[in-house]
Amino acid sequence: MADKQELLALLGAGCLKEARELGVTLCAQSPEDTEVWFLLAGVQAQLGDMDEVIRCCRQVVTLDPGNSAARFNLSVALQMRRSFKEAAEGYRGLLAIQPDTVPVLANLGLVLRELGDLEEANRYCRRALELHPDLPEVRNTLGLLFMDQGEYGQAIDWFRQAVTSRPGYAEAHFNLGLCRQRTGSNFEAHDCFRAAIKFRPDYFEAHCSLAGVLVALGKVPDAVLCYERAIRIRPDAAQVHRDLGALLASQRRWNEAIPHYRRAVELKPDFADACYELGNALLDADPDPRNIREASEWFSRALRHKPESVEIHLSLALTLTDLGRVSEAETHYRRALELKPDTVLATAGLASLLEHNGDFEQAFALVKPMVDAGTDNLYIVLAYAALAGRFDCRAEASTRLVKMLQQPRDVQQQADGHFALGKLYDEMQDYPQAFEHYRRANSFARMPFDESQYRRDFDSLIATFAPGRMRRRARASNRSKRPVFIVGMPRSGTSLTEQILASHPVVYGAGELPDITDIARGFPAKIGSAKPYPHCYDDLTPRNCDIMAQRYLDRLTGLSSDAERVVDKMPHNFLFLGLIDILFPGARVIHCLRDPIDTCLSIYFQPFNANFKKLHPYASDLRSLGRYYRQYMRLMDHWRRVMRIPMLELRYEELVADQEAMSRKLVEFCELDWDDRCLRFHETARLVKTASYDQVRRPMYRKSVARWKRYEQFLGPLTEALEIDAASRS
Repeated sequence: MADKQELLALLGAGCLKEARELGVTLCAQSPEDTEVWFLLAGVQAQLGDMDEVIRCCRQVVTLDPGNSAARFNLSVALQMRRSFKEAAEGYRGLLAIQPDTVPVLANLGLVLRELGDLEEANRYCRRALELHPDLPEVRNTLGLLFMDQGEYGQAIDWFRQAVTSRPGYAEAHFNLGLCRQRTGSNFEAHDCFRAAIKFRPDYFEAHCSLAGVLVALGKVPDAVLCYERAIRIRPDAAQVHRDLGALLASQRRWNEAIPHYRRAVELKPDFADACYELGNALLDADPDPRNIREASEWFSRALRHKPESVEIHLSLALTLTDLGRVSEAETHYRRALELKPDTVLATAGLASLLEHNGDFEQAFALVKPMVDAGTDNLYIVLAYAALAGRFDCRAEASTRLVKMLQQPRDVQQQADGHFALGKLYDEMQDYPQAFEHYRRANSFARMPFDESQYRRDFDSLIATFAPGRMRRRARASNRSKRPVFIVGMPRSGTSLTEQILASHPVVYGAGELPDITDIARGFPAKIGSAKPYPHCYDDLTPRNCDIMAQRYLDRLTGLSSDAERVVDKMPHNFLFLGLIDILFPGARVIHCLRDPIDTCLSIYFQPFNANFKKLHPYASDLRSLGRYYRQYMRLMDHWRRVMRIPMLELRYEELVADQEAMSRKLVEFCELDWDDRCLRFHETARLVKTASYDQVRRPMYRKSVARWKRYEQFLGPLTEALEIDAASRS
């Protein structure tokens, strides 16, 4: 008896763990004592261990079948564990003994609702109210029953009765808010959810629902705060992390959205929607090669859990195309079309891929019937326009595009359409029309260009890699000749130069690798410096050099294990030639040059800032182009003076004028024996992802030399920025 009193004292004092230990001991000592088992069940209930509550109550009922309190607690515990069928059986058994027990009637109504027996649930709830009219919980249950059936008017009446009876009833306020929300009364729903939170500040579901209503009301900042409060209440709620990520992404706050998407998939690895949206957010935040690679991985993961999703197949196909994995991309485009044959984006994407890869007939066969049928999809017509020159239908393609761009289009579509029209009119030799469309395309793609910041950045590179400091600095110990870096401004002949070298049997053309940029970005962290690149240059040690260089060399080996030379054709590696000089003392650099006006004009004619990319902010304005070009030449003049590794300057005009002589010079510079296949570069089957992909599939031609003269009347801002007198060069 004293032990039971001690157990009651511990329970009363809130010493639950001690009470449980004593209760377990007493039950072991007196296994037939129903009172001890009942007390232990109460302790376990306060500790939240429903399995143990059920076990203890079962023991009481076994020993004393007529113990109504134990049978009721057993049913409640089963209900809380969501074992609704067993709970219902328990409540029915109690009603057979005591037919009008109000708590049993009320709980049975709730359980039957969970089991989907709404009619019976309604009957038991109404009987409970007949016996005891002042039961807000039962009125709330009746409201839920009508809400389940979509009878929101009656549900609202019952929820109102519940909150009138008990104004602080948070759950009834919440349920009333759900009804208001589902009937489109968002202002009323907002007030109901606010009331629920007022009476229960940690009401997780109310915070989430309030966030949804605030979004519908256009109050996005408040909705963000609601989601954040919900996450503080329940940090492991994967769905809320995903919902907050989606809301932030809808506001173009991608860098804030990404961590929430990452947390969502960390909490729920098979969360396909979060994986897919994370991939999209990475691309929207910064479509650089690293993010494209990671996005493709998230799309692949999403597809494993949602293999029939056309949207995921399309997104994966797009990223795989960007990564040069063309055969895989084609597979996903075709799978999307199998799942939904009328998916025009899959048709357009596949046609563009086939055109890019040289399969013109098949690409044309895909889009021509849709164009003839009068499709209103811009991307089908863009694919058709890209093929128009090969099938003598430029005039028709341009007419269709002009008509389509008269309809409302988003900024990206306008830019894409006008770039395509510029190309078509250029090929039709209508140069004023071509330039007007290029001008309009760039007006949609334009980004802020801070010339003074670029000048300061170039100043920092020149000061950091000054001659004296270069001579004193340690270099990596490797002397590998495998890396060959092709640098220069875009559209200066870098793709053609790479294609010539890649046609040599011992050379692998790797395309535009992001690795050197990644090394520079991660430079401070890798060497333990608090200063950003290039200011952390003085903290570099020989060991740091060797580690960073070896990672890059391992990357080249992964791309091609047997090639004697691997060509990295990232044009803007001209920014990092000082770093390349330190890390790869045995490397070669090829600097591609082209007439400055032709180079800048060719950049202006390409969608370098499509999809809001931030890689070339100077590219959409002629004056900015000219000013950036001068800064580039200033930096290259510096590298010529200080670099220790060999650099060959290859002029585009000389290459196309004397292909064999310049190609031989190029191969000799790379310390390779001559191979005639380098002259037949257009026969080399390899993917070229840059805007020059069509050029490298044709024999050498000269039509791009002095192309600027066709547009001379429009180039005043460019020649002024370049400080070139175009008239004297005509």
